[in-house]
Amino acid sequence: MKRPFSLSISIVLVFSLVILVPQFIFAKAPEGSKIANVLVEGKSETDIYTDLADRVSQWLSSDDFILTSEYERLTLPRDIFEFDIQGTVDQFQEETEQSFFSFFKKEKSVQLPLKVFVKQNHPDIQHLQSLDYINSEQMIKQLLNMAKNLEADSVNIEYNDEINLPFAEVAAHKLPIPDELSYATIKNIAKDLNEQMISPMETFSYLNALELPDSLKDSNEELSFVATGLYEAILQTNMAIIKRQHHLQLPKYANRGLDVFIHQSKQKDFVTQNNNHTAYQIKATLEDRELHVSIHSLEQPFIYDYNTENEETIKPRTIYRYSKDLSPGETELIQEGEDGFSIEVYRTTLSHSDEVLTSERISKDIYLPTPKIVLTSTEDAPEESESTVDPDEISDELDDIEQSLGDFNEWLTGDTNSDELSEDITLRPFFYLIPSQFLPFLTDQNEDFAERFAKLEQMIQNNESLNEELIIERLVDLELRLETLKEQYEKIVDILVEHDLLEKGDE
Repeated sequence: MKRPFSLSISIVLVFSLVILVPQFIFAKAPEGSKIANVLVEGKSETDIYTDLADRVSQWLSSDDFILTSEYERLTLPRDIFEFDIQGTVDQFQEETEQSFFSFFKKEKSVQLPLKVFVKQNHPDIQHLQSLDYINSEQMIKQLLNMAKNLEADSVNIEYNDEINLPFAEVAAHKLPIPDELSYATIKNIAKDLNEQMISPMETFSYLNALELPDSLKDSNEELSFVATGLYEAILQTNMAIIKRQHHLQLPKYANRGLDVFIHQSKQKDFVTQNNNHTAYQIKATLEDRELHVSIHSLEQPFIYDYNTENEETIKPRTIYRYSKDLSPGETELIQEGEDGFSIEVYRTTLSHSDEVLTSERISKDIYLPTPKIVLTSTEDAPEESESTVDPDEISDELDDIEQSLGDFNEWLTGDTNSDELSEDITLRPFFYLIPSQFLPFLTDQNEDFAERFAKLEQMIQNNESLNEELIIERLVDLELRLETLKEQYEKIVDILVEHDLLEKGDE
């Protein structure tokens, strides 16, 4: 009778193991197991779900995907994916199930990716798929594999035909070549410039882009001419103008406010930055003694145009030269004066339905007048003391004002870059809290700068009796520098007035 009883006990134990062992086996994940590179060994189903949910949430909140190539830069948000965490956990359970007969075998680790789906109706996915020159299917596959493993590597854009990308003209400008400029030199410059590519977020230096022979290193007039044509084309894009100088007097070939002055030895360059997500390609050719410059791009969501505004005339002064051959009161006109002017250039952003969206000022240029030169009798010359002008003294004073203006700007804003004042000046917050009795310094500084500028203008104007060409040329340069510093100073004053700080100081 003992054997049947012993057999019944064995049967009970077997059925108990069949019922209890799977629960025991699935209570903890096998050693070394991972889901999407997340270690889950020894964790329960609930802990696995919680850990994965946290990791997915962190991954989704990270920066957008950036897809790059030489020609464009695309971004895709991470919410283009939908994660099935519960489905992943269920699949993991199926993979770790063990039968009774394999119970005593060593558990095998399981490596699984997450279950992820692409939201096909997401607008960014639809936009990517609309770019038929891109292999969007392959791109989405790469991104999906990264999402399955919670990775975030850089992604290179794959094209269906990289050689024949659909670049389209978005800007163009034509400029007749003056007879006094070298056609051959301009042809060499245009050849070097042609098909230059400005990648997304890349800074473009005009001089660095050119590989001219040594024989053309001093061709600054021709370089300026081509840069002027390029500038008017670039104004029809959203490229930022980082560095540009204009001539003291407007060249005959250029439109007002739209010229570029290039000088290699003086490092006068033309520098722009492509802030668009697609590359810009420059085309430069010569046709019928005309320079043709155009800008091409894969895609430009807006239309850009430019115009000039707020032109003001600057009257020329008269410079007297003296001759012993003329009788007292007798004069002879040597050079007619020409007006100078100041002018502002604005870039307008428009929709494809021609709706004006934004307008921003690109530049304010001051072109000095050409002085009227009159020859008169030596006996009519004023006393020497009345006409003595020292350009070195003016230059030193401008240096000192430039340093003082930079120091004053740094004190107001905390900006340590005193080379050039930024377009947007932001005062330090504590200025709005300082009691009025502590702010007379602002008024004093304002008056000091105003007096120094007035004194320098008077010194520069005392050049009517000069007849030395080098001194006159230096004074013209100094006058332009003075006007630039005055413009920077006026930016600061406008901000102080806007926030009533000058008036507060007077109290």
